[in-house]
Amino acid sequence: MITWAGKNSKELNITVERFPTRTRPTKKYNVISVPGRNGDLHIDTGAYTNYMQPYDIGIKGAKKELPKAAEAAAEWLYGAAGYQRLEDSYEPDVFRLAYFAGPFDVENMLN
Repeated sequence: MITWAGKNSKELNITVERFPTRTRPTKKYNVISVPGRNGDLHIDTGAYTNYMQPYDIGIKGAKKELPKAAEAAAEWLYGAAGYQRLEDSYEPDVFRLAYFAGPFDVENMLN
């Protein structure tokens, strides 16, 4: 289950197909090269880069309703501007600030 921008995926008959791969962000460093010295000086900025967190989802519905259900899912994801709170049921005590930029690809698996 995913909660995105205050709306739960169950409301749209969306299920997460499998536990997503957990990527951790890269730390940001200021890198300074000193002439005449080997290596670089790395200063930790205390921040992290953005990273991609993909979810494989399934949308349930009757055959005739699936195009509308897919459109509703796309509106849910694209409708929230900027960073939003993202939670999932795999790590219920953790939330991320995330944005959705796309793409939203729909593949019909059973028909």
